[in-house]
Amino acid sequence: MKKVMKIYHDKCTGCRYCEIICSLRHLKNAVDPKQSRIRVYQDDERFFPIIAGATSTQECRPHSTVFMGNEEFEDCALCRASCPSRPWFKDPNTGKALKCSMCGDCVEWCPSGALEMIQAS
Repeated sequence: MKKVMKIYHDKCTGCRYCEIICSLRHLKNAVDPKQSRIRVYQDDERFFPIIAGATSTQECRPHSTVFMGNEEFEDCALCRASCPSRPWFKDPNTGKALKCSMCGDCVEWCPSGALEMIQAS
């Protein structure tokens, strides 16, 4: 069984503690959210934590629409991959793709309960 992070978007308050904790884990005593493997994006008053996933050398086609409640979003906005059109999860110093290691540190520090580690088969 492997660990998977479950994200409750409706609970996220946008505090960005997850970004700070993740960057601390990977940089050892330094904070740089651009080095974080989790990012919190905002759309109006809603926040969306997204964790770094696989690397892709090509952009996905075609894009589709995701419906969350009464709102619709382009699926690219919620994608975890690092691709040529979105440098979201790339190390700003080396350009290498960043991928979440599922360490769970950010989950422990999430004050709103928006993040949870679960076992998946």
